[in-house]
Amino acid sequence: PNERMEFGYEQSAITSLKSINFFNQANVPTKEVSFSYVVSGGNPMENKYQTNPDALEKTGKYLPIFGSFHSYLPTYESTKNLPWNGESFPGYNLTYVFNASGYAKTINSTNSMNGLNIITSRTYTTPKL
Repeated sequence: PNERMEFGYEQSAITSLKSINFFNQANVPTKEVSFSYVVSGGNPMENKYQTNPDALEKTGKYLPIFGSFHSYLPTYESTKNLPWNGESFPGYNLTYVFNASGYAKTINSTNSMNGLNIITSRTYTTPKL
């Protein structure tokens, strides 16, 4: 509840969320979550359903946090507990299945250490999607 977060962005042609750093009450770092948007042999995947999609025609609650919406879908996410002792920590390769309109309908998350797969289905309630 009293945890502070710092958001790190990568500045290139598009601004992308690169990391989220967590700090406890004593302002000591406790965790770092990192994101990557690289697609092997191709362009990044467009995120058609961003945090505040145009289809909803209103301002989303995440705008004050993220500052700008993410134009691409992340392809890798890792969480490192701090202080880091040098041990390996899991990352997750993210792949997507898209519906006919190009919106992600399924997210496959594969653990880089043990190969376990988590599948998340997305359901859109906005008629335009």
